[in-house]
Amino acid sequence: MKPESGGEYGEAITPRIDALDRALGPHTEYLVSPIPFWLDGSATIAAFPEAIPGAVLYCTSEMTGWDSDQQVGEGTQFEFAIALPAASTHSPKSNSANSLVGHGWVGSFLTGMSKFSSQALLLPAETVGPLSPDVAPMTRLLLTEFSNFKAPFEYGGKKYGIRLMTLITESEYEFAVAKDSVQALIDTMRRTNPYLISDLKRMPVA
Repeated sequence: MKPESGGEYGEAITPRIDALDRALGPHTEYLVSPIPFWLDGSATIAAFPEAIPGAVLYCTSEMTGWDSDQQVGEGTQFEFAIALPAASTHSPKSNSANSLVGHGWVGSFLTGMSKFSSQALLLPAETVGPLSPDVAPMTRLLLTEFSNFKAPFEYGGKKYGIRLMTLITESEYEFAVAKDSVQALIDTMRRTNPYLISDLKRMPVA
């Protein structure tokens, strides 16, 4: 089920989710806030179980294809995503095929970062935090450019990106600071977690 809305925002809704399906594989959930994002509601979130092996990718479907006020610098608009282990108990929950209920910290981070991106330029290989104790022992979000596309994420004649957010520990953040390189942390994490899945139970790499 897909919401309908008029104007520039509404015209992007159906082409956007269709483009995400091509890029990530078919979505199995489409979680919509009762209050639209453009009226300061929560972000729409879609679940993509085929995007990453052994995980479900939760991706916003709000920021691209319309004037979302997102800061992009010299880049292009992008959606936000978090990958969780396939059997995670922290997945956003819904009580129907078209609602956002019990979205927890996953939904909060996706909505919060989407709104924050209209105020600040958020680039790959950056960290954000500290975070709520709800996700302890993780304390920060690592931002990277998602690249595991099945097809380009494009529609309406324009190509878009996805900014992947990965939970990291304070020791991992301090490792990046000591190295003066977030990329060094990314490279180290990918050795054991190549798709940068967020798992509260994983062992720190630093």
